[in-house]
Amino acid sequence: MTMSILTKGLLGLCIVPFMAVNAQTEISDTVTSRTVENITTYKVVKNQSGKDQFSNSYHVAAGEKEQNIYPCPFGWTVKPNPSVDNSLSYLSSDSKLAISVTNLEKTRGVDSTPEVYARVAAMQMNCALPVRSNLIEGAWSFECSDENVETIIYGEPGALAMLVISGRNADTEASVEEFIKFLDSQS
Repeated sequence: MTMSILTKGLLGLCIVPFMAVNAQTEISDTVTSRTVENITTYKVVKNQSGKDQFSNSYHVAAGEKEQNIYPCPFGWTVKPNPSVDNSLSYLSSDSKLAISVTNLEKTRGVDSTPEVYARVAAMQMNCALPVRSNLIEGAWSFECSDENVETIIYGEPGALAMLVISGRNADTEASVEEFIKFLDSQS
């Protein structure tokens, strides 16, 4: 007798306790529209008493076991920013808006405020002088016209973060505000 049982864990992680031999199984997560493939299969065998025996250990589906899971608002994609440590890059589903979120760990132990950090960064990058952000309370933002991006520095001294927004305009403003709400919910 063979048996197929699937259970789902938190964050859409697929866990497979046991499955039928040579089963072709595809799991579709409707919330995040991810497909997990290459599921490991197990055979259920009968012991001498006639009851089914199976492993009680859980194995993560092969397609998911090496991937980190990053927080991501609905309708966006996320991946690590390859050019900056401690940074994630988000892209809206219509590709009109890109936002990079970076944890500025180098500010730990330094009493640098968002205003001071923004002023120094803007000067080093030859960008406009920073002004108070209209998106995040206590944050400072500056625009770099050469790169067509807006940078926002926020947080507490010693625990600063940086947002770099590309594509912010009147058409994408609602999406930017929703993204800021998402960040607030994650902190």
